[in-house]
Formats: sequence, C-alpha cells, structure tokens
Amino acid sequence: MFGRLAKMLLLVLCAAPASYAQSQELSAPYSISEELFPEYQEPLFITDHVNRILEEHAGNILYPEDVAKIDLSDITPDFSRVYFSTRGGRTEVKFNRIEDGYHYFTVRSEATPNRTSEFRIKGRIYESEIDSGRFLNVRRECFFELGPCELKAKPDQKYGAFDRKFLNGVWVNKRKVIGTRGYAYQNVILDKNGIKLYSSTAYGFGREGYDYEILEETSN
Repeated sequence: MFGRLAKMLLLVLCAAPASYAQSQELSAPYSISEELFPEYQEPLFITDHVNRILEEHAGNILYPEDVAKIDLSDITPDFSRVYFSTRGGRTEVKFNRIEDGYHYFTVRSEATPNRTSEFRIKGRIYESEIDSGRFLNVRRECFFELGPCELKAKPDQKYGAFDRKFLNGVWVNKRKVIGTRGYAYQNVILDKNGIKLYSSTAYGFGREGYDYEILEETSN
C-alpha cells in the first residue's frame, strides 16, 4: 500500500507545472519577485506571462550592461507592435520618424481610438508626449539604476523612493510614491532597444489589484 502511494506521489510531482526557476532556459534561473521583496505575493498569471515573453524573445532582452548600447539602429520603417493592456485594451505602437536624433513612435489604444500620442527614444532617454509637441522624460534618473534611488519632482522636493533589482531578463521595481498608501511592485521586460515587451504593476502589497501590458504582435 505504501509503495503504491509513493509511486502516485512521484507521478504527481513529475506532472506538476514548472515553477519560475524551473521553466527558464537561461544562464541562471529567474527568481520571482516575492523572493526579492518577501512582502509581495506574485500571482500565477504574471508568472506565466513573464515565462512566455522571456522564452519567445530570448537573445533580444535588455540587461543592465546593454543600456549604454541602446541606439535603435535596427528599427525599420514598418516597425509596429500591438499590446494588450488591462487599462487601454489593444494598443498599437508604430515607428513614425527620426528627428534631432530621436526615434518617434505613435501610440493608439482601444480606450481612446480617436487620440494618437507619441513617445520618443534617444539612447537611454525615453520621453512621453504630455501635450502637442511637449515631451516629459518619464524614465528619469531612477529607471535603469539598480538598488535604492530617490526621485525628486524638484531639486528640493522628494517625489518617491524606488528599489530596483534585475534578475535574468526582468527589471523588478518596488516603488513608493509620497502621499500614497503602501507600495507598488513592477516587473518590466525590455528589448535591446529599451522598448517594452512586458510590464505588470501590483498595487497595495500585491493584494489590491494588478495592471499589466503584454506584447501580442510585432512587425519590424
């Protein structure tokens, strides 16, 4: 009887879904965010999304040592990407033009189909359009900095505290914005050009809600 139970248990364990660490065919296993920040509880659907993106885009993932090499020289005129976002629905990103050393991209989402916005990239500079022709550096000094970093809205005004880590393809960020409750936790995967392949954000210690944006289609 005991032998039969042991065999059944072995079969169940062998058939169990692969964990984050088991499912990555990378140089080292990717560790889930809750191992980096123990108070954060990561849901399985985020695990599945991250695994798929890392596998499908192996060889085209931005690592910290690659940040200085971002140049977008391989962006072609027909470059486009379609994402699914929990906030904006299907969102299409298209290459538009090169101007003053910046690569410009247009963005249109299902949530606001009659509105087109832009963002632009030059090296590690990533700026998003806030008004017609006016751009804001939304990545700022903390985006590629590993470890703790304080972001300031003004030289004398602290905006938030960040703690960013990187493990085998995923930028994992713990963010506290002054005046808000709790922390937000974010997983981001970028391609070699610094363009998003995947991002997810969990609010309120991972128990109060999640948003994510995931690449569905690409053309370049």
